[in-house]
Amino acid sequence: LGVKARINILRKALANFENLKQEIINLEIQEIGRPRSEAENGFAGNFAYIAWNLANGPQYLKPEITLENNQE
Repeated sequence: LGVKARINILRKALANFENLKQEIINLEIQEIGRPRSEAENGFAGNFAYIAWNLANGPQYLKPEITLENNQE
């Protein structure tokens, strides 16, 4: 699969995680003992991090010329 196809799959997975947001947060609260505000902030931060990488990944994964000739 190419980058675009992988990103589309991961966007669907991210949407599923967003749909399960409250359940995931509640599990963190119950199982880890994390305060609600920390669990909510953690989810939001991780979600934003993944969304940013999906939006900007193709730019950073595109081919790059690193050697044009034997002089460089």
